[in-house]
Amino acid sequence: MKKKAERAAPSLTPWQILDQLGRILLVEVWFELADGRQLCLPRITQPEPAQAVLLERLGWRLPAQPPPRIYARDLPARPAVPAALAATSH
Repeated sequence: MKKKAERAAPSLTPWQILDQLGRILLVEVWFELADGRQLCLPRITQPEPAQAVLLERLGWRLPAQPPPRIYARDLPARPAVPAALAATSH
């Protein structure tokens, strides 16, 4: 990382680069659907202009936005395992 940092951004230390790139976040946006399920949209925040330049100079790209996920509101409870079976399953 140090050698790559020296070539891409000679005025920044590796720690400063990590600090800048660490400000790009993965956030989850949740929506309640009409049928009671929940929709989760994980999203990577767009880099600030300085971060975008840094990514370009390093030759790095952010990954594609993750796909949405849908969750049931209340998942059915797992059936309890009888104590006799739980003791023999080790």
